[in-house]
Formats: sequence, C-alpha cells, structure tokens
Amino acid sequence: MTAFTIYRWIKYGKDYPKETQTVEFYPPDNLNAAEIGYVFNKWQPSKKFTIALIVQLASKGYIKIDDLKDKDNDIQITNLIAKPKELKEFDKTLPKRKIKIKKLKDADTNLTKEENTMMIYLFKNGDTKLLETNIDKFLKVQDKLVQDGYIEIVSDNEKDRLIDVDNKKAQYDREVEQYNKDMEQYTNKLTTLPTISNLEKIVYDRLFENEDVVILSKHKTFYKAFDDVSSELKDSFKYKVYDEQSAKKFVGAILRGIVILLLSIVSYKYVEDLDPNWGILYYLSFICNLINLFFILFMKRKTQYGEYITAKVKGFRHFLMTAEKSRLEALVVENPNYFYNILPYTYALNISKKWIKKFENIPIPEADMGTFNYGSDYAYSNFYNNVYYPKPDYSSSSSGCSSCGGGCSSCGGGCSSCGGGGSW
Repeated sequence: MTAFTIYRWIKYGKDYPKETQTVEFYPPDNLNAAEIGYVFNKWQPSKKFTIALIVQLASKGYIKIDDLKDKDNDIQITNLIAKPKELKEFDKTLPKRKIKIKKLKDADTNLTKEENTMMIYLFKNGDTKLLETNIDKFLKVQDKLVQDGYIEIVSDNEKDRLIDVDNKKAQYDREVEQYNKDMEQYTNKLTTLPTISNLEKIVYDRLFENEDVVILSKHKTFYKAFDDVSSELKDSFKYKVYDEQSAKKFVGAILRGIVILLLSIVSYKYVEDLDPNWGILYYLSFICNLINLFFILFMKRKTQYGEYITAKVKGFRHFLMTAEKSRLEALVVENPNYFYNILPYTYALNISKKWIKKFENIPIPEADMGTFNYGSDYAYSNFYNNVYYPKPDYSSSSSGCSSCGGGCSSCGGGCSSCGGGGSW
C-alpha cells in the first residue's frame, strides 16, 4: 500500500516545476483583484475579495463611493452608468374612451340578434351603463339603437380624449427622443470604460439590484454578494489554479490511510496468535503508515497554469512592496490612475498599508471616485464594517451556524466567507 501511495503521489501529487518569479508592474493575465487575492491565499474571506472588487469598480469609473460624514460615516455608492429606464408603451399611456349610455326602452323583435345581444349586455345591471370595454362592438350598432330610440348617449369623452391623445403623442415623441439620446450616451460611455469581469458584474448587480444610489448599512441584501463571489471563484477559477484530480486523489488517499491505520491498530490489539518472532511486522506497518501520511500531506498540487500564475502574482506583490519612488512616479506619469487601479489588488494581497505609505510623497492626480478617503486605513476599516447584516435568528439554529449569524455562517463570525476583521 505504501508503494501504491508513492506511485499515486508521483503521478497525481508531485508538483509541476516551479516557475521563476518575474517583475510585474500590472496585474498578470488581466486578473481582477479577487482572483489575484485567491491565487495568493485562497483561504482569505470572500468579504475581503468583494470589497476589493467594489474599489476596483470605482477605479474603472463604474461607481463612486462617498463617505457620509454627517450620517455616522455611512458609505454611499452611486451607479455612474445607470441604464436609462425603459419607456412605457405609448398605448398604455393613453386615456381610455368612456361612453355613458341610458336605456330609453326595452329591446323588441325589431332588433337584430346582434343589437338585441348588445342591449342585454349594456343593461343587465340597470338602466345606465358606463361603457369602457367592447367599444368597437358597440359602435357597430350605436347609430341604429340611437335613431330608433332604444338608447341615449349621455356622454362620450372621445373628442377630449383625441385632444389628450395628440398632446400625449407629442409628449411621448419628446420622451422617445430624449430616451434615444440617453441610450446613445449610455452606450458611448460603456465603450470608453474598461471592461469588467464576471466577478465585478456580480458585485455591481448586487449593489444596484433595486436602486442606483445605495447606502451599504441599509442595503438589506448586499451581504449575499460574499457567497456569490466565493461560489464564482470556486466554480470558474479554482480548478484553473488547483489540480482537481489531485484534490480527489488526496481525499481517497486519506480514507485509505485511515482504514489501514485502524486495521493495524485492531490487529495489534486483538490478534494474539501471531508468532512473536514476526512482531516486527507491526512496527513496519506503523512506519509504512507514517510514510503514507507524509506523501498524503503533499498529494494536492497546483496545475501548470497554477504554478505559472502563482509565480506571476508573487512577482507582482514583490514589486508593489519594494518599488522605488522613481519607478512609481514614472508609472503615474504613464497612467495617472495607477495608484487607484492597483489599490484593490494591494488590499487583496494584504499590503495596502505599505502601498498607501509609498505614495505619501508622490503627487496623485485627483480621480472622480467620490469623497471616500482612498488613502486612509481607517476609512477602509469603516468600509469593511459598514455592510448591513440581518440579525441572527438563534431560534432556528442552536449551533450558531445559520445563514446570517453565529460563528461559521456565510455572513458573520470568524470562519466564514465574510471574515472577522477589516484591516487593510
């Protein structure tokens, strides 16, 4: 069994050759902040990744973040690319025609079947009727019923309605013209902005699922984005970096190791008829189990892409930590938004404090990203803790593992996708 475990490790668990770290001025492979953070340390809470993605959306011009200092430092997020609201169909905005009819005499044999049916329909509940439906059918028999004295038209709003229709048509035409202009501006703005990844779109959609200006502490559903981000990372990115087959073999190896260890213990304790001269076999068995354990621990590995991108991320992180002032100044000249573009990555890589400090003496052009203080550690801590959480329902879970509270849920506590702290 030990030989089999070693064979499986060589085939499925032995790491691919390590890639050489290279100096990276920009995020490798155009990955977003959450993916970079996941490569660096996949065990970080997805809340941290999600907030990094919010800052990334701001740096790309999709949103702005404001710190409402007069309202307990609430964080307000505004959608800068809100899609123009769809126009209602013109027909649905028009006033309805209404005809008030009074019966003068009952129907008789002089009426056709169609006319008689209309009389029954009009006056089944009384001698007057405010007609708002089946207008077309009524108009076919109206003249005959009026001329022969069966009914009297008390009122008909058609003339005023047509005037109103003309006015509304003119107003609607103006609204259509404005809507087309707004859509053109919206489309043009989208083409000038950097594209966003699927993860960024998940966060963007969660932020603005109900309105285009939100306050984090009052947004009742945004916390769900943390699990959304975690799921998306695992579904679309995890096995690009980590060898899925290796992970499965790791689980199988653990189960086999446990079974063999238990059999060895049971045999040693309860089998009494073994020749004492062969007792050494038990010791060899335990040694083999230790060897199995050693190789099992190293069964999991990264994919070839995982080794490649890990080296790139480490090189990127190393540059951000050690970059000299002159090099950073040159990058700011090349890209005035460089500080803000890289900022969410430094948060996901746990080096944002060092990054902010490096720019204390480097002029940074102002960016239209709101009044949030992007250069303040305290501001980010406030941001982290500003997200609304529903109160935990302890009655539904005595263990504290409900969906929104306790110690191991998706929304709070210390071992969840949300994490337990906001330090940058």
